[in-house]
Amino acid sequence: MTTFKEISGQLIRTLSSDPANPLEGQIWYNSTIGVLKGYKSIGAAWSSSSPTINAKFNRGTAGTQTEGLVAGGQPATSATEEYNGVGWSAGGNLNTARDQLGGFGIQTAAVVFGGNVPPYTSATELYNGTSWTNNPTGLNVARQSYTGCGLQTAGLAFGGIALQI
Repeated sequence: MTTFKEISGQLIRTLSSDPANPLEGQIWYNSTIGVLKGYKSIGAAWSSSSPTINAKFNRGTAGTQTEGLVAGGQPATSATEEYNGVGWSAGGNLNTARDQLGGFGIQTAAVVFGGNVPPYTSATELYNGTSWTNNPTGLNVARQSYTGCGLQTAGLAFGGIALQI
């Protein structure tokens, strides 16, 4: 059987803790926890892009890395913005201005739902890449801060905060 020393010309060092600044490709045995370890840099995981047009938070979101969508936001607004992988541009406005809403789908077939109008709402709206349409089938419970996933034709809304009286 070939050993690591025969392949790399180095022995695997036994250390009582992980090295403070390991080198790319370095391998060691951590004797304190009994684990063989190695170091591989994965590079930068995040990058910056252009900011949205309006500085808002608690927005409904949908889309992909190169075709994103944000709608609504706090303070309550009906603004929609579309991302093309480089920058943001204005899209069609929501029918009802609100914040703390959820969303899912793709830029040309998105859904936003719930939120705070006030009061909390169960309303849903559908986006076709140009304009929003009120969906007559709202959510079962009026909530804000929902989370969503899926496509416009097969999505899921979950979580959120229900109004307590």
